[in-house]
Amino acid sequence: LLAAPGVLTAATAVDPAPPVVQTPPSVTGAARVGQLLTAKPGTWTPTPASYAYTWLRDGAVIGSATAATYRLVGADRTHTVSVRVVATGDGGASLPATSAPTATVGYGQFTDSTRPSISGVRRVGRTLKVLVGTWSPAPTSYKLQWMREDRPIAGATKATYTATVADFG
Repeated sequence: LLAAPGVLTAATAVDPAPPVVQTPPSVTGAARVGQLLTAKPGTWTPTPASYAYTWLRDGAVIGSATAATYRLVGADRTHTVSVRVVATGDGGASLPATSAPTATVGYGQFTDSTRPSISGVRRVGRTLKVLVGTWSPAPTSYKLQWMREDRPIAGATKATYTATVADFG
């Protein structure tokens, strides 16, 4: 079909462009072992249909950490964590956008759901045993110290303790 000069005969289809980041992603949550971080994907134009997440420790990919949330583990302590987001829309996948890093990840804060306790018969010469309780997050080790009248008993740092005459009363 021929048309006179300057006259359009048909509209040409334009492929939509992939989303472009307008506001970069961010991370919320406390930078402490055991805490949950949440990725905020930022804002994109046009609005994406989906997002893909990759968590980074000091800029390096963290294994299979690809959800919108990430629970900090012991390996994260003394490092920073960020999230890389790729948005997908009608025009395909975007270029990745990375959040600012968190503060340096510190030690976690333990909470006990079952307090430590002592089992055994409380008599001179009998062996007592500590039950360490239940903690969150789960500890990798425990440091024990037996006490008498709220004072440490010298050398009593094992899971068991044999009561002495000094413990009477």
